[in-house]
Amino acid sequence: QFSLLFTSLLICSCNMERQEQNLPLDSWKIPSSESTEKKVSTLIQDNYFLVPLETNDSSLIVKVEKVVLDQDLLFVLDPLSPQPVKVFDSKGKHLRNIGRKGGGPGEFNNPIDLFIDGNYVFLYDNPENLLRFDREGNFVDSQKTGVSGFRIEKNKDQGYVFINGGMESNLVTTDANFGSSKSFFPYQNRTVDQLILSPLSKLQDGTV
Repeated sequence: QFSLLFTSLLICSCNMERQEQNLPLDSWKIPSSESTEKKVSTLIQDNYFLVPLETNDSSLIVKVEKVVLDQDLLFVLDPLSPQPVKVFDSKGKHLRNIGRKGGGPGEFNNPIDLFIDGNYVFLYDNPENLLRFDREGNFVDSQKTGVSGFRIEKNKDQGYVFINGGMESNLVTTDANFGSSKSFFPYQNRTVDQLILSPLSKLQDGTV
């Protein structure tokens, strides 16, 4: 039943070459007069398909924080699970889990974001730890970011971009070694920040 959480996971099967300056956003309006329960299949268009995820003892999902599609694999971040990163193939078959909670090497306590860069899976453990795994789930190394954020992406200049959400700024960029940081969008108050903060988007050229 946990796999039902993924009825909202829609993978675009066409129109992959998008203009960098004009990223389309699809949305569906559900009238307030309708039931709060509505099947995604009644909303989606022909250029989307649904991936039903396999459900077994090792792939159960508590909360979906992020889904990344890379090389026909689905990487699902579930921060409430003892093994927070679930890997599925394009048919929804569960292949493996990456990482586990704890205090040892390659373990973490508060996984809040992930991204894929080449042959590596990066897991961001708040407040400021970035762990690197290979695609098979083997731990490689970790770095201290110096930034306590809740979203991170690697930029095309090999640096990093964070949504910070701290008391000083809302957006931070750093170089590849997490130095030479720049801050944008000064902190105002939590109400304002909740209105302007959003997940990071990566364009085709690698720009975040």
